[in-house]
Formats: sequence, structure tokens, C-alpha cells
Amino acid sequence: MRITGSTMEIVSDTISGLDIEVDQSFRQVSKNVIQVSLRAHTSDSKYARRQFRTGYRSVHLCWHGFRDFVSGVFLLGARRVQTTVGDWDSLDAFNDDLYRIANINVGSQADARFLGWDNVCECDEDILV
Repeated sequence: MRITGSTMEIVSDTISGLDIEVDQSFRQVSKNVIQVSLRAHTSDSKYARRQFRTGYRSVHLCWHGFRDFVSGVFLLGARRVQTTVGDWDSLDAFNDDLYRIANINVGSQADARFLGWDNVCECDEDILV
């Protein structure tokens, strides 16, 4: 994930209340662009998702963790967020795209079955709330 108009301090403020952590692959690309990989703090964390094939929980983020993080960095001043599933220049643009994001295939490329977020997310909240 590439975040423009942000700092590591903003990312830290965003994740502080979410039980999310930045993977060690964080890097400052330029003065106001950072690149991060996110994960749940542990496989028992709120935003940890289940691996569909094995049934075990992992540190991969569920849809709600992804949504809450991206919303949080925009609320704290980020100007752009780019990921493999989208490129947004505002919180409104991101919110307008939530339905599409919620319905992408998050499964393995090696498995031809469609695997939506609702198959791996165990949050009590519906996907599109």
C-alpha cells in the first residue's frame, strides 16, 4: 500500500486503536510518500481473517481492518492511497468504491473458486456496513 501526503506518525496514529501493525517492510519512498504492508497484530486480533483452505486464522487483514485503516489515514490528512485493489484520492472516492472492493476475489490465484471477503472475515459486522 502506498500512501501519499502522510507520514509514519499518521500511520502509527491510525493503527494505534485498531489492533493492526505495519509489517517490517515499511519504507519512506519520498518526503510525503510511504509504502506499508499491514497485518493484524496476531491471529487472535479483531481484524485477523481466516484462511479459507486451512480454516486457520492468520495475520492477514479482513475487509473491516482494510476499510478502517484506509478511512483512518484519509481522516488524518492522506491525499492518496494506492493498493492492488484500488487507487483513491479522497475518503469519498474510497467510500464510493467499497461495494466493488467488498466483492473482489481475495482467494488464491492457484484456486479457481471465487472467494469473497464474506468467506474469510469473521467480524460481527456485515461487510457493507
